[in-house]
Amino acid sequence: MSITMYSLIFANVAFFGLAVVAFLMHSIGRVKVDNEKASRIADAIRGGAMTFLSAEYKIIAVAVLCVAAFLAFWAGNATASIVFACASVLSMLTGYIGMRAATSANVRTALAAKNKGEHAAFMMAFFGGGVMGFAVASFGLIGLSTLFYLYYGRTDFAMILTSFALGCSLVAFFARIGGGIFTKSADVGADLVGKLEAGIPEDDPRNPAVIADNVGDCVGDTAGMGADIYESYVGALVAAMILALDAFPGQIEYISLPLILAAIGLIGSLIGLMSNLVLKFQPAAMLRNAGYVAMATFMAASYGYLVYAGISIDLFIAIVLGCVSGVVIGLVTEHYTGGAPVQRVAESSRSGAATNLIYGLSVGMESTVVPVIILAFV
Repeated sequence: MSITMYSLIFANVAFFGLAVVAFLMHSIGRVKVDNEKASRIADAIRGGAMTFLSAEYKIIAVAVLCVAAFLAFWAGNATASIVFACASVLSMLTGYIGMRAATSANVRTALAAKNKGEHAAFMMAFFGGGVMGFAVASFGLIGLSTLFYLYYGRTDFAMILTSFALGCSLVAFFARIGGGIFTKSADVGADLVGKLEAGIPEDDPRNPAVIADNVGDCVGDTAGMGADIYESYVGALVAAMILALDAFPGQIEYISLPLILAAIGLIGSLIGLMSNLVLKFQPAAMLRNAGYVAMATFMAASYGYLVYAGISIDLFIAIVLGCVSGVVIGLVTEHYTGGAPVQRVAESSRSGAATNLIYGLSVGMESTVVPVIILAFV
């Protein structure tokens, strides 16, 4: 296939992903918040979160302009400078969309849990998280497919790709650290004011710091984490494309393969999302099943494409190993954060803080053994 055909495929899948984002946000927004008190609290949290995001993005914009100027004048590559700035804008836009979805879904999730039960609450939260996931995949694919169409074949194509990844990394750095500092400061503040001074629980509505605490959760775990995921997603695709440029120079089917797999993964994720509308189990099982359905779809479609494009089937073995390794590491993580080890850490608290600290540290170290072995084996 030609570059134009590849780019059209990537763009169509990416815009399809954005359509899914719009659908999910519409589905969240059409659920009415009929509790005035909950609505008032949610508005306060949303207002604080968006105010923080606005202030943070102003600072990030200054840093982006400085780095872009360096790339343009000192590094002597105006294209890399523009690409860097565009990547930063896409990353910030992803965080903004995710924040809007999260601050809309949070109150609706709480009311769904109160009025309709855990399944309705899970689906509302699942849709809210889906907005960030599909936004990350769609904007990443849009940005990289545009670069592929415009600049593939240029001698500085690898540098252009690297500049795009660098723009995502800069925003992730500020968003992750800035959001993390804010959320921890608010969390500790709520503890100090509520528990130590006033003797009331951390999340008690009488604690004035509880709003700041919830705002911190939004900016740290939504905007910050979203920018971090976006940077990881783009960085992985860019790294794979650069490796392909070196290992298979001039072979477009290999160089475009990371983007093809990303497009297939986006479609597989949509199928996984839709599966939860049909398969109704316990929330934890639904979350796992969505991942399994998406993974199975991804592997089947990837195999079909590799055969169609005449690409070495050895790469399919790598795809399968990556998928299986990710599932196993996820299950290990779930065991160490929600299984018997957590109960044993809690039991160790009975004999004091020292044994709790020592045992908790040992469990944390133990939890890394299996993932390290798996990654080393793969």
